[in-house]
Amino acid sequence: MFFGMFASDKTLCYIFVITVCAFDFWVVKNVSGRKLVGLRWWSVVLESGEEVWHFETIDQKNVSKVDSRIFWASQYAMGSLWLIFALASLLTFGLTNCVVCCIALTLSCINTWGYIKCDKEHQKKVGGFFYKRANSSLSTKQKAKLGMMAMSGSSGLGAPSPSSGM
Repeated sequence: MFFGMFASDKTLCYIFVITVCAFDFWVVKNVSGRKLVGLRWWSVVLESGEEVWHFETIDQKNVSKVDSRIFWASQYAMGSLWLIFALASLLTFGLTNCVVCCIALTLSCINTWGYIKCDKEHQKKVGGFFYKRANSSLSTKQKAKLGMMAMSGSSGLGAPSPSSGM
């Protein structure tokens, strides 16, 4: 769509855009994600042809909520922007432009998907950690009482539960 503004040779523009998108993919995957949200991912294809995903998480105490929101918003915004560019190119019959947009969209979506999987893996580990800590520090009697409170819907704080009709 905007390729003609910078150079008359479309081939150079395509090469430039794809190179910048590949660089952006690498920077977001290896630098921005680690610095802004404390996450990093990569995948390895084994000799058997099986793809294995690896996830890395750094200390989440240093992660700013603002940085995290900016990171996730920009991940979704860039994917959406490339999708809009691809659809606009397709509707104006700019099929070669559409190919470049689809390559950029693919790179953006792969990065977003990797970070979503990494974040879910991190949440699962954090939840498992807290469950193990709570499980090891509670007595059997306390666990039974919590189970009974959960089953009855009571908070155990002396306040009537919503199901008791009071």
